[in-house]
Amino acid sequence: MPLSRNIVLLLCAGVVTITSIGMNSFSLFLRPIEAEFGWSRTTATVPYMFAMLGWGIGGVLFGKLADDLGARRVILTGILLMAAGFFGMSLSQNLWQLSLSYGIMVGLAKGAGGLVIISLLVAKHYKQIVEGSPLVSYRRPRR
Repeated sequence: MPLSRNIVLLLCAGVVTITSIGMNSFSLFLRPIEAEFGWSRTTATVPYMFAMLGWGIGGVLFGKLADDLGARRVILTGILLMAAGFFGMSLSQNLWQLSLSYGIMVGLAKGAGGLVIISLLVAKHYKQIVEGSPLVSYRRPRR
């Protein structure tokens, strides 16, 4: 049974949304990171600061690329970048490695696969329906 384009779009949007939630789970790992590396809370949150900066920069950068190249390519790039960032996190031994893998890579990936880009993809997919809906809903009464 082939899936319709609407179902595929919904499933892909769900996967990207669930994947991007991984960025927001950093606070769950603060205590283990502090214990593992012997860092203070301030030091342990430096990668999160870089991630927020990467998210802001990535949103602008990848938003422009999504307009030029298409949202699908940008979202795929974001998913791959996020996977590489999470893999890099597992290998991190010090602050700069964690800041690079989580802060920069996952932060940029959040900008590439976040809700703004998903919204662009969904809006382009349903553009004809959205533009046509006011015309369809207007009915002239019969006399």
